[in-house]
Amino acid sequence: MTVTQDIQTRFGPGAGSTIPPVVGNPPTGNPSICPATVDRARGALVGAAIGEALGEPVEDRSRQWITARFGIINGFVVPNPKTGSDTQLTLITADSILADPVDHPTRFASQLAVTRIDTRGQAVLRAQDAVRSGRSWWEIASPDSAGTSGAARCAAFGLLWAGDPRRAAYEAALSTAVTHGHPVATSAAAALAAAVALAANGHGPLDADWLNSVADICAEFNQGNIDGVTVVDRLRILPAMLAQSPEAALSMLGTGPIAIEAVPAALWCAATATTPVQGLLNAVNAGGDTDTIAAMAGACLGGRHGDGAWP
Repeated sequence: MTVTQDIQTRFGPGAGSTIPPVVGNPPTGNPSICPATVDRARGALVGAAIGEALGEPVEDRSRQWITARFGIINGFVVPNPKTGSDTQLTLITADSILADPVDHPTRFASQLAVTRIDTRGQAVLRAQDAVRSGRSWWEIASPDSAGTSGAARCAAFGLLWAGDPRRAAYEAALSTAVTHGHPVATSAAAALAAAVALAANGHGPLDADWLNSVADICAEFNQGNIDGVTVVDRLRILPAMLAQSPEAALSMLGTGPIAIEAVPAALWCAATATTPVQGLLNAVNAGGDTDTIAAMAGACLGGRHGDGAWP
């Protein structure tokens, strides 16, 4: 079944004409749920939450500012760390899939309409306003929304379809299209979901082979580009950067809130982590979109190492 056929069957002709140009025509995989173990799923979700809580106090700060204020961050820098919108949206997304694995975008949009979300991300706020006005989920995303909050909430797809990373990637792209209409955002979400699925269904370190597998799946989606560069372009260079220092690699990749920077940065942090916690700390000390990048790295590392990865 093609993407257009699948979308038309599940959501009707309106979605069937709007969403395929955004996500492309990737393989859709098998719709049957093939979940991660409870330990791996808990590890991924807890890792994402810890990552966000670690990074939130220094979000949008530079590496230089962080170093001048804290030196090297080795743990929480505030007495009462808290999660934020990335964790909230991740849980809403997970609830939507568990409640209806077929029509989860509709459920997500419905929950978005009635939930108070404290975020600076304009894509989510614009989508909230649009769905509250009565528009269908496939009509509400701005076509220039290329941020990373869509990808950041998609770990659950990798956990529900851990045995089929292509299906995880496809469902994540559909869900992200509720809030983000740029192919950079949907292909980055596909990459993150595939990364979590591959992590949660595998053994050993997250390494160059893992990164290459993620890139191969991401390449099957419509890419779009920012200044001529695609998400898969950035993913393809990650294996060659594994020996670089965090300062050099993350400076080159960028750590801003746009998906083309944040998702590759998170995967690099996961693939170079000497310990799961150190992977999060490398993301936090880099500056930029610290909470979201650390959260995505935490989902991958927790998916691979399980709940025991975290103190």
